[in-house]
Amino acid sequence: MSEKNIKSIHGFYTASQKTMSRFSPEDIGVKHIEHFGFFKDKFKKNLWEDYLLSELKEI
Repeated sequence: MSEKNIKSIHGFYTASQKTMSRFSPEDIGVKHIEHFGFFKDKFKKNLWEDYLLSELKEI
């Protein structure tokens, strides 16, 4: 998602604390993630466990 799109979505959550994190496929060691890639088993370790869950712990 572009930064503009993320900011637009954040605009709907006016009473919430928001954090924007953007990353590229290269950041997690792959060529592409694709739209539904977030939900594929092959990304469980390097995307969800290593990257996103650690981000949530900081909130």
